[in-house]
Amino acid sequence: MAQIVHELFGRPFGWSFESVLTDLNINERTLQRYLNKFKRSFVDSAGKPLVEVFMRGDRRVLRLAQHPQSPNSNAYKAASLFFTLTVLHFLDGTILKEGVDDLWDRLRAQLPQAQGELLSDVERKFFAVPSTPKNYKDFDEQLDFILRALLHGWRLEIAYQHSPNRAPISSTLTR
Repeated sequence: MAQIVHELFGRPFGWSFESVLTDLNINERTLQRYLNKFKRSFVDSAGKPLVEVFMRGDRRVLRLAQHPQSPNSNAYKAASLFFTLTVLHFLDGTILKEGVDDLWDRLRAQLPQAQGELLSDVERKFFAVPSTPKNYKDFDEQLDFILRALLHGWRLEIAYQHSPNRAPISSTLTR
């Protein structure tokens, strides 16, 4: 249970049940027992659970509950927004682009210092290459892992192999 909580602090977008089971080498019954214990014993001063389950599409995902004392995931959300904004190159030179840039600067200025430091060189880490759109819907775990590595400056080794069966991307993390 401690391992789950520890991992959740580094996964602001949650941790899928499938990955929890695989990563911790436990079965679904054990995970359900842990979740019941979390519900009864791991609560804040108002009696609200600190760990919650939510649905992402048809997958169950575990995360720290969104209470004021939960870890601040604003840098992760801001990085996701920045990545989305990089796709808007067609707006360059327009008043719309100036408005988007101003919005980004204001949002970034409001982040706590520690969160802002994670975004210190985000412009260097995210860029869009205009090409045929791709569907990354089935790769939430890999995208979350890559985003965390980029923000924290961890070194990743990624082996990508195109497969008609959409085999997952394997990756190795070096801190």
